[in-house]
Amino acid sequence: MAVDQFIYSAFWSVPTIAILYLWKDLGFPKRGFCQYIDRDFWFRRVFAMTISNWLIWIPAVSVIYMMPVDLQLPLFNIVLLFFGLLVAVLSKNEREI
Repeated sequence: MAVDQFIYSAFWSVPTIAILYLWKDLGFPKRGFCQYIDRDFWFRRVFAMTISNWLIWIPAVSVIYMMPVDLQLPLFNIVLLFFGLLVAVLSKNEREI
């Protein structure tokens, strides 16, 4: 869990998701997309998503692995649903684009 949360999620998964949501918010442009990936983007979006990822998934994975095998997948799907909603809210564009 430590490798997943503190290496994979922090350096690959969360930044990739944040960039893809930004691309979606901009209307999937083919050019000029990189100008929006600035210091503000990394501190406001990626940092907020990384913290929320840790606050949700570290306790959730700990609880999920304590459950019987038959309950692990349904509980994971419920947590994933709420995490997806949280990511959609956190990645909303706050600037006029």
